[in-house]
Amino acid sequence: MSSRSTGSGSGRHVHFDSVGNVEIVSTLRGKKVLLTGATGFVGTCVMERLLRSCKVGHLVLLLRGRRGVEPHERLKDLLMAEVFLRLREEVPIEELMKRITVVHADLSMPRLGISEEDWKEVLLKDGGVHYVIHSAASIKLMEPFKKQLQMNFGATADLLELANKMTNMVGFVYVSTAFVNANLPPGSVCVERIQELFKPSYGTKFGTAEYPFRDYHDLVKYFLSPNLADKDADEMARKLMKLWNFWSTYIMTKNWTEQHVKYCHEKKDKYKFQTTIVRPALITSCAKDPYPGYISNNAGPAGMAMAFAHGLLSYSPYKPDRVMDMIPGDFVANTIILGCATMDRSLPSPRILHSSSSVSNPVTIGKYFQLVMEYFDKEPVNQEILRNFFGWRIQNKIRIKFVSGPEKVFRRSLTVGYWKVVIFFAKCISPQLHKAAMMGYGATKLLLNEDVAKGLFFHNGNTVDLYGGLDDTEQKMFPCIWSPVYSWDKYTPIFLEGVKVTQVTTEALIDSITHLLAWL
Repeated sequence: MSSRSTGSGSGRHVHFDSVGNVEIVSTLRGKKVLLTGATGFVGTCVMERLLRSCKVGHLVLLLRGRRGVEPHERLKDLLMAEVFLRLREEVPIEELMKRITVVHADLSMPRLGISEEDWKEVLLKDGGVHYVIHSAASIKLMEPFKKQLQMNFGATADLLELANKMTNMVGFVYVSTAFVNANLPPGSVCVERIQELFKPSYGTKFGTAEYPFRDYHDLVKYFLSPNLADKDADEMARKLMKLWNFWSTYIMTKNWTEQHVKYCHEKKDKYKFQTTIVRPALITSCAKDPYPGYISNNAGPAGMAMAFAHGLLSYSPYKPDRVMDMIPGDFVANTIILGCATMDRSLPSPRILHSSSSVSNPVTIGKYFQLVMEYFDKEPVNQEILRNFFGWRIQNKIRIKFVSGPEKVFRRSLTVGYWKVVIFFAKCISPQLHKAAMMGYGATKLLLNEDVAKGLFFHNGNTVDLYGGLDDTEQKMFPCIWSPVYSWDKYTPIFLEGVKVTQVTTEALIDSITHLLAWL
């Protein structure tokens, strides 16, 4: 037996969940797994690892249907993506397609939008799957709240009911976000537990005409009622965000969904399987698998870096000495798989795993922005978006200034005013350009929101414990802990190169805004 280590933690580590030996490959080999969000960044990383490294027997993917495209064609297109290059080198694509079944679904619809035939003949056939990994979610900034709630909460509730009908079921992994606790004060340590929102301190507010609900069951029922108009739902959501100090409807719906996962886990007379909640921090490009630098979206630090690189912003209201919790996408995928492989014993409540770096190997906002500037000084982007009203191009060498006090207020007002002018002219030109401008404005507002960078420490004690149960071979195969062994100075250029090369800046949006700004 090879030696086992306890992983890398820090002085903040607390012993939460003692476990014995953990084996990923032998546990998952030959098993059937249902995966949602397989076309997203984290989903593709999980899918690639399950097929190439874990040797799962069969994978069931819930994918949104495309008119005129058969499931097997959709699957073939997916498997031809660059992320699966190493997998295709090891396993012929024809063989891979035999190990995967695609079910057309729409997670924004009741019962997941799955046909009755697929429900019976695919999902429930032969006892169904052994594990469900639910990584799909709606993170759109401009989406009506009811639609987002149905996608994030409703789909999860339906998946839990589906899983409960499968006699093979062992465990359900729900991919949440570390920022479900982002309503805590700056610098707080967020531990691995579910935060109760209906606290006694708020008690006088609930069950009243203003807030006609007493717990999260009533809350969700209220919002998903067909009698509640979208605009009224949006207004109530804004009031609750202010009450609970959430800066995003996305993280608020994730918190509510975690409450439901916990409810199902604890209701042992009905739900017989275990659950795990994985909470990633800000996700960056892969550090190792399937290859260093792989990324497929412009969310979080990637979008922030490209906003500075393209000249959309030249300042930041964040405090440079606060920690910025980032974690590579493959470390997130490995943590999800680790959680999947450790469902062998019954726990009284869901096991919560933080996939984070702020405790094990922190980096500050100031340090990250410095690395961004150094990289783009050496490797500038091909074009900048931002031009002033005279048509002069902004200097390509980027500098990020940290602002506070009156200057912060002035610059933020100037930026918001500028975008409102852009949106006005975009609306006059075309609906498509108006939509692109609104997306740009929404992303910019998020970057200017100081609540995004509170410097929270996401305690990863449970993840450290489970990872320490792996032998040396599997610790190298499935790295989960971003320890001091890994250098931010060496990794960040790899991350930014991946962002730049894969053009995650969304070319259509960039082109549209560029044309409009040039016209102005």
